[in-house]
Amino acid sequence: FFKNRLNLFNSRRIGASPNYFEPDSGNLENLSDNIIITGAIKLIGSSRRGINYGFINATTREESGDVFIGDSSERFIVEPQTSYSVGKLEKSILNKFSRIGIMYTDVTRKNTNVANVLGLDWKIGLLNNRLFSNGQIVRSNTDQTGNAFRFNFGYKNATWWESRFWLGNYDDKFNINDLGYLKRNDMTWSGLMFKIRKLEPIGYLLGSSLEVK
Repeated sequence: FFKNRLNLFNSRRIGASPNYFEPDSGNLENLSDNIIITGAIKLIGSSRRGINYGFINATTREESGDVFIGDSSERFIVEPQTSYSVGKLEKSILNKFSRIGIMYTDVTRKNTNVANVLGLDWKIGLLNNRLFSNGQIVRSNTDQTGNAFRFNFGYKNATWWESRFWLGNYDDKFNINDLGYLKRNDMTWSGLMFKIRKLEPIGYLLGSSLEVK
């Protein structure tokens, strides 16, 4: 339910290895391999009006290690107590092929900055799903605000051809990795595809196609 191409929620962020703070010097020892989850709740369902909803919240405990500098040592907080939240609402529109959704994530670490993300996503299908579009518009807010979008639209002829156009941009301040997953930001991409195809067999060929990008 929470999955999308631009992955705002990656469940493996919750309970991962402690790594938020690092000491400026010394050797860090006696640290747990994973953050302990002290409690979690998940709620997913649909209303009578056809609105699908989902909510997840999990709390993890503070994780500390020992920093050794010479013969002395002190406790060092590596991962503060943290609350992770994700919520999504989704509604069908126009027809059975189309829907629109809004999603919000929040990571609140004790005595540190809050990181949250707000995203809009859609999937539209018209003319019996031959004319289609899907995409996302997302804003992230950590220590700075970043923006991103991606979308495509196209047409698929039932008999012999199809075409598609796509465009996307992640600015250099866009960051969803507190609870989501993004390999890199500061990038723009676009493309255009036209494809001629024959789905029915021709002689010994079960199918054939020619694609130009």
